[in-house]
Order: sequence, then C-alpha cells, then structure tokens
Amino acid sequence: MRGQLPACDGTCVPRSLCTMFQPGPAGCAGDNVCCRMDRTAWIDTINDINAMGEPALLPVNDRVSGTCEWSRLGTDTTTVVPPWLVSIWARVDILPGLQADQFVCGGVQVDSSLIMTAASCVKDRPAEDMFANVGDYDISSRTLLRVENIYTVKEKIIHEYYNTSDPVHNDVALLRLTAPVRKGKCTAPLASPPANGCKARNHDCYTIGWNRTLLAAGSGRPKRYPVQVTTFQEDLFCSPGTICIDRDEARCNVEDESLHGSVVICEEGEQQDDWKVRGLLIRNCTGVAIESVVAWLEHQRNPGFVQKLGPADPSRQYLPVRA
Repeated sequence: MRGQLPACDGTCVPRSLCTMFQPGPAGCAGDNVCCRMDRTAWIDTINDINAMGEPALLPVNDRVSGTCEWSRLGTDTTTVVPPWLVSIWARVDILPGLQADQFVCGGVQVDSSLIMTAASCVKDRPAEDMFANVGDYDISSRTLLRVENIYTVKEKIIHEYYNTSDPVHNDVALLRLTAPVRKGKCTAPLASPPANGCKARNHDCYTIGWNRTLLAAGSGRPKRYPVQVTTFQEDLFCSPGTICIDRDEARCNVEDESLHGSVVICEEGEQQDDWKVRGLLIRNCTGVAIESVVAWLEHQRNPGFVQKLGPADPSRQYLPVRA
C-alpha cells in the first residue's frame, strides 16, 4: 500500500531508551525510533571517544577553579559534589526483547581505571553490560549523560570474602575500566581510622549519592544527608569492620534502601581536601568501613609480585628431590 511505513527490523522505542540507534526504516508510530542496537559498535565508539583529548568542564552553573575541585549544582549551595563521585549503569531487560540503560548504584573513583562500589549492586551483572559515568551528576534521564563521560567496564572484581548471607561485611567491588579516566588524578581520598577512637560529631559526616526514591520521582541530582557515624570501638553493638549510621540524629530506617551504595564522607581537617571517604552505605543503618578493605583495595591497585611455578624443562637436569 502506497505511503505505508516499512517494517521495523528492530524494536520501536522512544529515542531516549535507545542509546545509539542505527539509521534505517522507521516503521514506528509517533515519535518512536527503530532501535537496532549494535552493542559492540557502541562500546568501540565510546572507547574511541574516551581516547581523545580533554573534555569540556562539568556542566554545572558554579564550578570552583581547579582541576579536581568540587562542584556546586546550580543554585543549590547545600549540595557540593566531589569530582570522584561516579554513577554506575547497566543494560537491563525492561520488557521481552526491550533493553535500556538504567542507574544501578553510586561509586567512587579510586584510581584512573578503577571504580569502587558495593558488591551487592553489581554481583549479578556482567561486566560487559555495565558502564560508569564520570562527570554528569543529573541522571534523571539517560539522554543527559554525555558520551564522552561514559567509560565501559572490562572487568568486575568482587571481594573474595564477600558473602551474600552477610549483608555488610566485605560488600565491596571494583570495576576496572576499559580506558582510564582522562582526569584520572581526581581520585577519592580514603579516610584513616579515627585517632584514639575519637567519636565523629554529627556535623562532621554525611552521605552523598543518588536517592532512588527521589530518582523515581524525576529528581536525578545527588543528595547530601548529615549522619552520625560510629564504629565498633565506639559502640559495641556496631559489628567490627563496619560503620554504623544514624541519620539526622534519629534512628535510621532499616527498611529504607533508597541510599544504597552512597558514599559516607567525614571531615578530617579544615580544608576541602580534608573530607575523606569513610565507607560505603550498604543499608540505611550500616556500611562498609574503608579501613576494613583498604588492604584489599591497595592489593588490587598495586598487586605484588607473585612467583608462579612453571612446568619443568625436560632439556635441563634437576637434582632429585629428597623425601
């Protein structure tokens, strides 16, 4: 029939749900596009772009001068975002035959090619289905993420002692990026154990990350909440290797998982650089203490030399082994 649209050989979806659609016959009603995603080509394109020169500065209205300075989000002077705060995304099935990129968890850049996050956020997701966004903080829509800020993942490293039956201990993972972050030196400063068991004051610590409840309502910017942080040395009810958190001087809600994967930051001095990552929020009450996983993290960043035994060379003569 003349004037009839040719059939779509992919999936008809809104353009915002198709990361990079291939041009071709439309065959879709309304403003939908015919999405024929070639993920391999998409990854190659992103990695090529990541290998290019320096991008423009972060899209915020007020950015303090300096390569690794924190940024204010528009007119909101209460939320200042560190440059090493990262959003992690994964390609998920939302309908049979229909996939989309969705926000999974927050993370922090700890090396030019390593992102630290909660293992419980990424344990069931293949590395090739994930990417990290470094530099875009409004994640209310996938279309707001700039391609040059997307870094694909080539390896997922789960802490070897992480156990799904234990909700907090060692709940940490690293994502090794396919290409290093261009501003790779903007890494998260990790906190040292509190000196002499000193207790952190309420205004000295806060969590910062994306609130899933607000994100579902369309508010895609990270939020900051003051918290009280204690450890086993300060509270015997707090398990060793974890940090216990009360929000706004009130009892935390154990059912509230909206801040899962947020970063717990505490002040250790008077300068902005003295704000250090104290842990990752796993539940609204508890989190992974950085000091409990820092040795593991350092080993992943700088693995030591390990001698591997190889097969014996038959052309050489070896002394017999004594019993």
